[in-house]
Amino acid sequence: MTAHPATTLRSADGRLEAAFVPSLAMLGSSLTADGAQVLDLRGGVLIDTPGMRSGGLWEAEEGVEQTFADIEELAEHCRFSDCTHVHEPGCAVQAAIADGRLDAERLRSYEKLLAELRFQERKMDARARSDERKHWRALSKEMRQTPPWSGRK
Repeated sequence: MTAHPATTLRSADGRLEAAFVPSLAMLGSSLTADGAQVLDLRGGVLIDTPGMRSGGLWEAEEGVEQTFADIEELAEHCRFSDCTHVHEPGCAVQAAIADGRLDAERLRSYEKLLAELRFQERKMDARARSDERKHWRALSKEMRQTPPWSGRK
């Protein structure tokens, strides 16, 4: 039997403690009865939500913009308005990472949240789903028509 390392239990004095529980015992059951929020010393939050299997972002664009205002501000100074902050010349975000003003992990977190927001939008919006399918069809068609030995990059 394997253990599920992310299981938490509340002790009698109210503290949350990690416990190893056989994964078979966890099927269809919650180990805690009430929700809790615990602040992490590094600024994070642990949220215990009994019975809830997953969470997602809903209408969180403003919150992402506020949380990552530093990245949004840097992005306004990129040479190209459609900069992906990966390899374009004149990228202010990559320059800030290079000179230590911005942590690369923070940019990855920002990009992950934006990707989640786009995913939720496509899930809820038929036109967005259609546009995404068209984009990938066109890209796939282009890849099939351009042989790998043609020197494409």
